[in-house]
This record gives sequence, C-alpha cells and structure tokens, in this order.
Amino acid sequence: MPLTLENQGNFGPAAKMGKLAIDSGQLAGAELGRAYIILGVAYQGEGSLIDAHIAYERAVLLEGDPEHLEEYAAAMENYAGYYTDLGELEVAVPLWSKAFHLRQQIGDHTGLTLALIHQAGVALARTKISDAREYLKKASDEMKLAHDLMDGDVALFFETNGWLGLAERRPSEALGGC
Repeated sequence: MPLTLENQGNFGPAAKMGKLAIDSGQLAGAELGRAYIILGVAYQGEGSLIDAHIAYERAVLLEGDPEHLEEYAAAMENYAGYYTDLGELEVAVPLWSKAFHLRQQIGDHTGLTLALIHQAGVALARTKISDAREYLKKASDEMKLAHDLMDGDVALFFETNGWLGLAERRPSEALGGC
C-alpha cells in the first residue's frame, strides 16, 4: 500500500504507512530493507531530506545478503539519487557504481540500462563528457537486451543523449536525442 501511494505522488501518507510498518516490529531482513527504501523515497518526495537520509542509511542492512541483491541494488540507486538530487556528486558516484555492479551480477539488463543512464547524467553534471558518451553507448547496447523498459526509461535515455549533444555542441543531435 505505501508503494502504491508513493507511485501516485502521495508521499506523506506513504511515509506514515511505511513508518507504521517498520515500527510494528513485524518486519525483518529483506522486508525491512524494502520498507526503509520505500520510506526513504517517500520522505525524499515530501522534502524531508534528513528523514530520507536516515531511512536510506537503514536500508543498507541488505548489504551482504546474497538472496536479495536486487533489493540492495535498489537501495543503492535510491541513495545515489538522493545524493545526486542534493548535488553531492562525489558521494553519489560510488553508490551508482555499486548499484551498477550489483545489477551486472544478477544479470538485470533493465537495471543496468538505467544505472548507465544515471551514471551518464552524473558524468555530464561533472563535465566528464567522454565518460558520459561511454555510459550512453553502453546503455544503448544494454537497451537491446532489456525487454521491460518503460516509456519513461526510454525517454530518460533520449533526454540524457540530448544533453550530451548539447555538451558536445552538436545541437542537431541534441534535438533528435541521438
């Protein structure tokens, strides 16, 4: 239920429900880690950045759990996104990298594609244009193997590719997105 509320942009109610679930003491292991991820995203969505940070810190309890690598990758991605949104790119970069390696380990082509797109965006923000180009090339290759990308994911790829075109002073490619 908190995830549904969160997906609808109802971050306040999602945070309250997530907090209740965690405080119930009935969650453990991966369930608790997932609840902290949801709580972190909900807090971040409502602008409670300190609470989001605390929730993401607690979500890393999934580290070292070989049965829940996907959840741990999601925790790293959300935590990296948090630091990216704050403009703390030096903190975000290793988190994005860790998420990428976890997605690689489990063979998640959709997750790899998105991790590469996000890494390209961070590289662009850091004016590391050649790194961004390389990430987007790899993302393009991964997209061919990812069969469950959503329209928003593809749009993010083209948008990031457009930003790369602008950074490389290729306006025609920036407008076309590729």
